[in-house]
Amino acid sequence: MIEPMKEATQEWFALLDRKEDAAALDLFSSRIVPLLLDRLHERFRSDHPNRPHGGRYQGLISLLGYTPDTVILAARFAQPRSMVVLHTPETAPFLEAVRSHSGLSHDTLRAIVFDKSSMNELRRAFDEGMGGLAGFSDVAVELTGGTKPMGAVLHLAAAARGVDTLYIDYAQYDPRHRKPIPDSTYVRLLETGRQDLPRSDPEIARTLGSIRSSVTHALLQVKGEGLSREETCLLLEGIVADLDRLEVAADPQPPIHGHGQQGKRE
Repeated sequence: MIEPMKEATQEWFALLDRKEDAAALDLFSSRIVPLLLDRLHERFRSDHPNRPHGGRYQGLISLLGYTPDTVILAARFAQPRSMVVLHTPETAPFLEAVRSHSGLSHDTLRAIVFDKSSMNELRRAFDEGMGGLAGFSDVAVELTGGTKPMGAVLHLAAAARGVDTLYIDYAQYDPRHRKPIPDSTYVRLLETGRQDLPRSDPEIARTLGSIRSSVTHALLQVKGEGLSREETCLLLEGIVADLDRLEVAADPQPPIHGHGQQGKRE
């Protein structure tokens, strides 16, 4: 007898082959996601034992790209009490699919639109979304959808707020359907580099560590991901906008030279 996940994956790919996208999404949501959730939570708890909630967050911000799959999976994984979906006018047509398959009530899910031509617009949408989640202690940002510059800027913005950044990753990819193999999917908590900083002022150490690692992550996108000139400019615009917002409440200090150099402004 064929394994349930393998059978569901084969049927999913068959629907994608026939361009039956709505039926494929229904199958993904109703059969594949339920089979994934237990193992996703089990791996997350194993990989990140310092997260007692096991991947379940009270608030979630998710970036919607040209497929709703990852946003739906993020919603079902995190099971938030409140969720914000950031989207562009171009990805707005996928919102209804997210609402239908997220497992959340309509009043739990809020959508915020931004203009993809400006990373300041993305940061504005993120800040607006965070404002609506201000009452929650556990908040995460899921940035799998969207472009690489968008993801890098959101990671930096999340680090500045001290909230977790999630990425839905995979070990195997099907190039024909341009989809991850569902059974190889896992939820990754992106590193923020807080663990190796001095603890004399925990709040400042937290912020400095988060920003240092996140800026490095963003700049590596420029170096290693083959971004176009336009994408690079947008990414750097977003980094500058974030750095301009980051005023650390500390006495002025001279730059620390050597490993892990930090200035007054991160």
